[in-house]
Amino acid sequence: MSRDSVILAGRAFTEALMTSACIIRRAGDKVLSETTGEYETTYSTVFEGPCKIKFGGTQATEVDAQSQLLTEQDATLSLPIDGSEDVTVDDVAEITFNPLDAGLVGKQVRVTGIHTQTAATARRFPVEVVSD
Repeated sequence: MSRDSVILAGRAFTEALMTSACIIRRAGDKVLSETTGEYETTYSTVFEGPCKIKFGGTQATEVDAQSQLLTEQDATLSLPIDGSEDVTVDDVAEITFNPLDAGLVGKQVRVTGIHTQTAATARRFPVEVVSD
C-alpha cells in the first residue's frame, strides 16, 4: 500500500467521524439596507459540509481579564481536507446539524488559528465559542 493511499484511507475514516454539519461564513463589507436605513455586514459562505467539534478535556480555566471573570476552554473544529482550504482566522462556523446532540445545533465558534500539516487527515482549527 502506498503512502498516499494510506493517507487517503485515513481521511475517509476521519471524515466518517464527522457526524455534525456546519456552515462557515466570512464577514464582508457593510452595505446600507434600504429596508432599515442601517448599515449591515454582508457575509459570504466559505465552507458548508461535514465537521466535528471537540472541546479539549472537561477542565475549563477561569481567567481574570480587566476585572471580568471569564472561562476559557480549548476547542477544535475539524473539517475535511477537500473543500475547506479557504477557511481562515476570524471565519465563524455555525453547527447546523448533529444527530447525536441536538444541543450543538446553532452553536457558533470563531476560527482563531490556522492548521497546516503535511499528511493531515483533517483540517483541525483552534476555535473559540461565539454563542452558547
